[in-house]
Amino acid sequence: MDTSETYIKMADCPEIQGMQEQTYVAEAKQGDIVRRGELVYAVNPTTSRTIWLPLQDELHPMSGLTWMDYDRKCAEVQERFGWLTKEMAGIQVVMKEKHGKVWDGEEWG
Repeated sequence: MDTSETYIKMADCPEIQGMQEQTYVAEAKQGDIVRRGELVYAVNPTTSRTIWLPLQDELHPMSGLTWMDYDRKCAEVQERFGWLTKEMAGIQVVMKEKHGKVWDGEEWG
């Protein structure tokens, strides 16, 4: 599970956050990573707002692709950028397929 600062930033957008009902996470401190059942959240260090971090098996259905096509596209993204985790590749596939957006290293455009 990717809980890196970059992945948190990638997941912290209306397109991704709107795909999961937000849950209040009690007793979370800024910068914490919180597991609530199968869901994983990060706590924004400046606002204390929870950010849903989709797992690989949650990203696939969000893409609307078959597993084979999703896996192929993730592999293409990883090959192109090399350093990406599976979650980073998956979230890029979802954003490209569903919203026509590409990560520039700082934001979706």
